[in-house]
Amino acid sequence: MQKGTPMPTLFLSILILVITGCSLVPEFQDNRKMQFNKPKIHLHLYSRFQSEPEKYIAAFTSKGYEVEVQHSELPGSEEKSFIIHSPSMLNPNHYLEVENILTILKEIGVLEINQYHYFVGKHSYTPNHVGVYLL
Repeated sequence: MQKGTPMPTLFLSILILVITGCSLVPEFQDNRKMQFNKPKIHLHLYSRFQSEPEKYIAAFTSKGYEVEVQHSELPGSEEKSFIIHSPSMLNPNHYLEVENILTILKEIGVLEINQYHYFVGKHSYTPNHVGVYLL
């Protein structure tokens, strides 16, 4: 009289479940690094920059950035253009993206720009979002 499932069949069934289950989880399929999207640009235009918003939007979108134009008061008493960004240890590309944003700004004629981490006044941005304030 046979009791239960024979040990080799049970072992084989468990092995098949483990292999199949692991192959369904993307992290186990290969050793690719996690991909990070380009940060979303929150564009604030003041003074002379308000007259040509398309120019500044196109400068970023042509390089693959998503742009959202914001209409808000200036968060502080700034005198020159600035960006606010939030570095993240989880995103090794963060500073490369900030450099790309600065390069785009230089290409459109914004040569002097301050950088702030995390917030200015009541304006703050989470990682993968950058506030661009053109004064």
